[in-house]
Amino acid sequence: DFGIVLQNKILVEANEIGPMKRHLEVQLPKGQTYRTGDYLSVLPTNPIEIVSRVLKQFHLSGDTHIKINSSTNTFFPTNYPVSAFDILSGYVELAQPISKKQIEILSGLCKNETEQISLTNLAGDEYEKEILDKRINILDILELYPSCKLSFAQYLRMLPSLRVRQYSISSSPLWNSEVVTITLDILNRPSLSGVGQYYGVASNYLANLKEGDHISCSVRASNVKFHPPEDTKLPIVMIAAGTGIAPLRGC
Repeated sequence: DFGIVLQNKILVEANEIGPMKRHLEVQLPKGQTYRTGDYLSVLPTNPIEIVSRVLKQFHLSGDTHIKINSSTNTFFPTNYPVSAFDILSGYVELAQPISKKQIEILSGLCKNETEQISLTNLAGDEYEKEILDKRINILDILELYPSCKLSFAQYLRMLPSLRVRQYSISSSPLWNSEVVTITLDILNRPSLSGVGQYYGVASNYLANLKEGDHISCSVRASNVKFHPPEDTKLPIVMIAAGTGIAPLRGC
């Protein structure tokens, strides 16, 4: 289902205290409404910056067409040509940290013994500190260990499907039950891996939307206990998280 972007504006520019914060207003898909405390689920596309890095790594152009054949169920489009750009931007998670098993696979493909030993160590005691904490992904490893040769088909098989992201709705249905607003941080900072920039997938996707753009989204109900009480005189204690204002504004 697709909603329509009605407004997308900056609330706070990025500074030394924190990232940019934006206000996004979306007309919900037809027939959908929400309650205070609900979430907006969004299916994003990957930032063009990381898609371009992948294309460069595998010496592909964005308009290279690929036909995927599979005898089993797959989230990829099958049996007809799709551009490499479309596959990388809209079907797979590119920035998810690499798993220990995947590191071991890549280690076995290394032609350089020093790089092979280093990769093997990353799958051991160093994994949490050097991989998870720094959010090192498969592409980072391929760039950092050039003797590790992986085909594009092998790379795609190692990637999970692109998942939806959830944002707390920061508006009230008493204002408009068919239009929601979300308030979000835009994640864009130097990568802890030391390779390029780290871009939040969904936040950068949302930041670049223009008024009138269509957005794949739906309302997801929150836990029944997270909705405000019917008695408006009951006191409520709220603890800010994320951008810190969504549930406060929604009430």
